[in-house]
Amino acid sequence: MEKITLYVGLNDKDTKQQNFSTLEAYKITENIAKSHDAQCSIFNAECVFKHDDGTATIEPMLKVNLFNISEAALLEIVRLLNNVFNQEEILVHKEVITRKVVKRGE
Repeated sequence: MEKITLYVGLNDKDTKQQNFSTLEAYKITENIAKSHDAQCSIFNAECVFKHDDGTATIEPMLKVNLFNISEAALLEIVRLLNNVFNQEEILVHKEVITRKVVKRGE
């Protein structure tokens, strides 16, 4: 099974301010993932980000885990999130995980 983790900052790249509340951003992200049949989990986090212009900011972010998603769906989700939240970049981390189902009584 492949797990993709997206790191999505919530501050606008131009104003360096958050345009959507974290809850609104969560719902937008959830709806985009659902519309691409993605299994996901979403977490609130905070990051230090250095912008292209050299400005460093501390900003809220969403950490989005996606599971078993096609490359085409992944690229579309990243494109949409990048456009909606007006980001310079979204970090995409891919890893292969081993899936073990533990049954009751084991």
